[in-house]
Amino acid sequence: MESFEYNITLLDIFLKAMGEGFPQKVLCCDDYNENLFKQNVYKMKQGYIEWFYEIKECVRSGLLSLVDGIVSGSTKYCEDYGSDKYSNLVFLLWQSLDFFYEEKEVVLSYELAQWLIKSCKKEPCFVPVQDPEHDLERQRTIKEAFRHEYFSALWDVVANGVKNKTFFKWPIESMYKECEKEQVNEVIKYVFGENDGNVTSSFEKLKYESGRRRWSTFDKLFQNERKNYELKKLLEENMLLEKYQVFQSRMIIALFLENLRAILPEKVGKDLTEQIFKLLFLHVKGELIDLKGAFHIRD
Repeated sequence: MESFEYNITLLDIFLKAMGEGFPQKVLCCDDYNENLFKQNVYKMKQGYIEWFYEIKECVRSGLLSLVDGIVSGSTKYCEDYGSDKYSNLVFLLWQSLDFFYEEKEVVLSYELAQWLIKSCKKEPCFVPVQDPEHDLERQRTIKEAFRHEYFSALWDVVANGVKNKTFFKWPIESMYKECEKEQVNEVIKYVFGENDGNVTSSFEKLKYESGRRRWSTFDKLFQNERKNYELKKLLEENMLLEKYQVFQSRMIIALFLENLRAILPEKVGKDLTEQIFKLLFLHVKGELIDLKGAFHIRD
């Protein structure tokens, strides 16, 4: 596999792991519509490296909208002051993705395993020092933007997903365990627009049925809850705001990992996919890992 083909493959893997609907909901705008994006992705996958750079920059700038409202000019997913709610996805998984290699399938698997392991760490909780001069609103924004659970979301989802059928199981069960079931159901029904009473069964499927999921299914969940008056009121009245924000942080990681595990067999085969995630699970258990030995990579 030539280096540019490797780069295209990596970017394609990342896009697919974000789920169908991610480009339309997050990356595309009036000047860069869905059809144009699809055309450019098609050109990239045909081997035109210039379109790789085009799509890569599009993904980079689009991901910023999840964490920085001022830079991206959008508060659809976070407030203008920004938030570390989705920092694990943007600043660990995306920014740790190494391009520029010339490898074969097994080495691609090795690089993917190394990427996930490098990204999966217990980030120290950095919280700006609260200045006594800060008003109550400023204190609130700092607290919400730097919740310590955001920094360990990737590690926590992986560590608690070792024995589970899907990566969604632990975030969902944690939300229900820490809050009143009926209050959670009320919020989830509102977010997903389910009026037929099937919210519980739908979430049960997420917990036990593995496979690819669409970004568009979860898009409203990932959006800035403070931009929706009814949702914000519902969360605050039930004292669920903090738990919901942590839930958002964990679910975006669960979506990415669940999709990644589903699509990798198409790229590297079932056995190598299982090896990648086996090593990732060993990593969070604190076991020493010989990555090159696991994939029989020579120095």
